[in-house]
Amino acid sequence: MRKIATVLFCSLALLIFIGCENPNPGDARVMKPTKTVDIVWGEFGEQDTADDFRSDTEVTLEDADGTIWATAGRAQSIYDVSGSVSTESYFDEGSSAENSVQFTAEGADWGGIYIAFNSNELGTGIEVNLENFSAMKVAVKGTSLPGYVQLLLSDVSDLSTERNLMDFDSVTDGDWTVYTIPFAEITDVDFTKFSGIGFWHPHVGDSLGGTRFSGSFLIDIEFVLTADYQ
Repeated sequence: MRKIATVLFCSLALLIFIGCENPNPGDARVMKPTKTVDIVWGEFGEQDTADDFRSDTEVTLEDADGTIWATAGRAQSIYDVSGSVSTESYFDEGSSAENSVQFTAEGADWGGIYIAFNSNELGTGIEVNLENFSAMKVAVKGTSLPGYVQLLLSDVSDLSTERNLMDFDSVTDGDWTVYTIPFAEITDVDFTKFSGIGFWHPHVGDSLGGTRFSGSFLIDIEFVLTADYQ
């Protein structure tokens, strides 16, 4: 009887140990994605004075096997820009949905869309560890594109960078223009604690001094695993 109890106790201890060593792969706070992942876009909330931090979204980072590595705590449109989901896509690593976000600017004021991979509406919690990744690719499609879109990348420590997306190297593939942002060029963000992406200030021309952009274009995003990066 004592031997049976000992075996059961050891088995339970082993299961607990395995559980600690192999946390839920959907919990981006404790595990790193191990494959190239796409953003699978969910619905966007609208910013207003009563609820600045909407958290009713299902934007996810997902790989080709359908593993979800992080879920956005909020995705919101702000000011004179609206974000909505399109059924078109460029990247298709994610298996649950192939889609992109439609970025629509009215041209009267600044604005943009923002995605935060956070566990609560205040923007703290989940940090996506992109240590195994070398680049972020942004595919853009539209009949007339702005010359300036401010790309925001941030981490949970409030470190961030803002660059003109259109300044990065790009290739044309059909109707899509694909921009590559090498993480080696972004030294002011900790990608082991990545937390948010923003697209702001669409302008005609290559600076904020131009006319505000009015129109729509599609955005799709992929994070490229180092082993896949060329």
